Amino acid sequence: MEMNEFKKGIKDIKQIGLTLDEKERILANLNVHINEKSLIVNKEKIVSPWTNFLFSRASYAIVAVLVLGISSVNIFSGAANSLPGDKLYSLKVDFIEPLQYTLAVGDVSRAQLQSENLNQRLLEVEKLESEGRLTNESQVIVGDLIKKHTDSFNTIVSKETNTNAIVVEDTKVDFEAKINAHTRILEILENNSKSESSKENINKIKKVIAKEPVQVASAMFATTEAEDVSSSTKTPEPATFMVMKASKVNTKEDVVIMDVNSENVVVSSSTPTQNDVFEIKKKTTEKMIENLKKVINKTNNSKNTRKDILEYSKEALHEAEQHLINAEENEKNGNRGEALIDLTNSRRSAKEADTSFEASVKIKED
Repeated sequence: MEMNEFKKGIKDIKQIGLTLDEKERILANLNVHINEKSLIVNKEKIVSPWTNFLFSRASYAIVAVLVLGISSVNIFSGAANSLPGDKLYSLKVDFIEPLQYTLAVGDVSRAQLQSENLNQRLLEVEKLESEGRLTNESQVIVGDLIKKHTDSFNTIVSKETNTNAIVVEDTKVDFEAKINAHTRILEILENNSKSESSKENINKIKKVIAKEPVQVASAMFATTEAEDVSSSTKTPEPATFMVMKASKVNTKEDVVIMDVNSENVVVSSSTPTQNDVFEIKKKTTEKMIENLKKVINKTNNSKNTRKDILEYSKEALHEAEQHLINAEENEKNGNRGEALIDLTNSRRSAKEADTSFEASVKIKED
């Protein structure tokens, strides 16, 4: 009996509740209390630390990268290998390459990227010609892109300060080497072509790139002060003079120099002397020539156009070796200015050999 009453009491307690009127009065009292004694001292909107990031340029770049990663790998791989006239070519030049440019860190990296983009445009022309697909429409597309890449390159390198003079100089040499190499390759393709329309289209591309390097050289020379960096009294020609001038070492504590054991650039904590710069660049050039010789000399089964391009690579490599010998000789004789000129020419010729060898591998065999 007592147990039943106890259970009944628990049940009655659970059923105890507030009436609607009681609930409304309690709610009204709570609202009054909140308004009079609010715990929120600062009523300003609290901004999340992620807000600025989410609406920053970096967030869009990261989202784009994620989209690239999630999207079909085959599509972007196909776009990377596409040529003017292919369906995916627009994706390549209007989206992928601009994205790469946006993600590039620093002006030097962007200049190098534009130099490589120009290299790719000229490789595309050479591939199209070797496949018999070079048309007036495709050469117009590539010609416009070449102008775009070159203008961007010129703008970037012209605003570089002397802090990165050595790296900028090497970037300019690389750009000029690509132009020289592809000009020679286009001449070979033009001479070997049996189509008059193809010859005409190749000639139009040659005219586009023939005037672009002049703008680069002029801009480079225009920013060079006329000061003597050579112990020689012989005045070098303007084109090489401005390249030599860019090789001058900065007086700032932190300067960018070439790594002896690689083609990468590193920042030195101390100011190197001109002799340091000469030795470093000489060793990197020697290594570049040595590596190219090993690769080029192994390639002997080419024919026709590819063979002609490979022969040009060997000629350019021989010139690089000769310029290097001249640089060492001038350095021994105390002609530092002429030694730097020869060393720059050696690097340019070696890069020409590298560029033309790459083209010989990628174009279709006759």
